[in-house]
Amino acid sequence: MVELLSSFKSITCLLSGATYPTIGLTYSSLCNLREILETEFQMKTDVAENCRKAILEDLQLRWKFPQQLCLKGSFLNLRFKSLDFVSQRIREEIINQLQTEYEILKEDLIPSISVRSNEGQSNVITKVGSLTVF
Repeated sequence: MVELLSSFKSITCLLSGATYPTIGLTYSSLCNLREILETEFQMKTDVAENCRKAILEDLQLRWKFPQQLCLKGSFLNLRFKSLDFVSQRIREEIINQLQTEYEILKEDLIPSISVRSNEGQSNVITKVGSLTVF
């Protein structure tokens, strides 16, 4: 039982000692804790095994919200940018989503500029990169 709870002590000390416990620190710690509970324990007693299962189930229920937001926040934090606490597939998905969101935001922030043709034509449409001029 002490072995099981020692991981909680380590994470509690880490989070309580942080001046600003960001989502990157919190989420990566909880992912690591969940992985430890799922893979690294061979409980010697039924009581300890039931405790491990109950804790794991509770963690999964409490952190059952859009986790992509946590991963995006972690990626934007330089200390957790590598996202080494998740699989390569998830890491690539998050990076691709952020790149797509950045491109959309960049397009939305570029102002449109009106240009009238001097030859009596209607509006002239010219594309320059992602800038559209009417």
